[in-house]
Amino acid sequence: MKTFSIYGPPGTGKTSELLRRMEAAKQEFKVSQIGFLSFTKAGANEALKRLGIARSDKISTIHSLMYRLNNCIGASVIDIHKLRAFGLKAGFRFRGQATDTGEQMEIGDQFLSVLSKARNRMADLRDEYHESDRPGDWASFEFFCKSFESWKEANGFIDFNDMLSMYLREPKNHGASILFIDEAQDLSNLQWRVIDAMLKFESVKQVHIAGDDDQAIFEWSGANTHGMLEFEQRYDSARSVLEQSWRVPQAVYELAMRVAGTIENRVEKLYQPRDAEGIVSRTSMFDPKAVTHGEDVLILCRSYLTKKSVEDELIRHRIPYKTEGGYGGLFSSRLAEGIRVFNRMVDGQSIGQVDIDRLSAVADDRTRKEIQAKNFMPMLKRGYLRSFIIPPSLVDFYRDADFTQEPTIRLSTIHSAKGREAERVILHTGLTEKTLRDMDKDQRSFDAEARVWYTGVTRAKQKLEILEGDDGYKL
Repeated sequence: MKTFSIYGPPGTGKTSELLRRMEAAKQEFKVSQIGFLSFTKAGANEALKRLGIARSDKISTIHSLMYRLNNCIGASVIDIHKLRAFGLKAGFRFRGQATDTGEQMEIGDQFLSVLSKARNRMADLRDEYHESDRPGDWASFEFFCKSFESWKEANGFIDFNDMLSMYLREPKNHGASILFIDEAQDLSNLQWRVIDAMLKFESVKQVHIAGDDDQAIFEWSGANTHGMLEFEQRYDSARSVLEQSWRVPQAVYELAMRVAGTIENRVEKLYQPRDAEGIVSRTSMFDPKAVTHGEDVLILCRSYLTKKSVEDELIRHRIPYKTEGGYGGLFSSRLAEGIRVFNRMVDGQSIGQVDIDRLSAVADDRTRKEIQAKNFMPMLKRGYLRSFIIPPSLVDFYRDADFTQEPTIRLSTIHSAKGREAERVILHTGLTEKTLRDMDKDQRSFDAEARVWYTGVTRAKQKLEILEGDDGYKL
């Protein structure tokens, strides 16, 4: 078996190179023999498109592959509704998300995050708990873990980590003769063990992994930031480095390399900026009026609280925006979509069933009945403020905001913006107290934070504006 590793620094086209190799593999392998694993459905769909096929069991997210190979059923997979039901019985509250900053997390989320990280790292539970921020106390955490496992067993429920463990207990041939794995820097120890098990089948002839250890920003959830290097050593892989960035200009590149230079344990690689000077500027105050709608702008924040404060300013000034990762923002809400349909009707444009469904989703009972009867005139006469269900606190916003254009300003945390880019990036450096404490733990924690900011800096295609927030990261 031949193995290959591809290191792709920001903007060098790492995924494109992997897809190019996959396309070229059709000369040696049948399409049915080609496997491609991605962390996102979008990545898997792009691979299908490159191969010119509608679907393939071998081209999917890792989650979907494990679901298929283990013959799982949807009703058994744990979701937020099942978690909350468990929480009611066991006495733990869940919000349903986990972040490295600990924001917007209930005690159930925190305990589950520590448990999941321990399983991903294949680490001892007690060690993992004491390395964490120690939410609650050890006795409560231990009770949570035992209760959670008992609840799953009693109900036949499983989560993603269970699927991985099930595969390790009983590996099944995935059927691919050549396998491509994207974003390999984000794989956990548990996932690497699964990859190893997949490669033991004699039918596997080639494996290509792609990633960048400098952009490994999910160590907080259990990713092995050195997993690619360890894979190379296990399989004596042939390494290639994509040296030329097609995104990052020189000024941004110089700052990015200073940040990367603070990372103590990393794979050294040659990396060059594109032939453009670029601009790096600094400011101490966010001015929403200086953000122009129609411009390709990406506003990046380290934490949800910082992101929320920026979003509040955009809302207050009625500046169209959308958020990436989760909730889409007030300009992308169901109400916003309904208002856009309403405005098109006022302009005399025709609408389809999807548009009618959008109207019904936000209409009050009276208006919904009129819509079902295809009697739109009463709604148009009343206006959407008197026809849609709008929270009182948002009436002024939905009356004044302009919904005629699709927002070009994007707001995101750095973690949610991985893989994104923009002509102009506004990077808010504000840190939470927890992040500040974590940075001071040891060099490993400092390196983890540096990778986050390296990733944030390198989203900029032309302009990088550093917004120096409270207790900000020193860029």
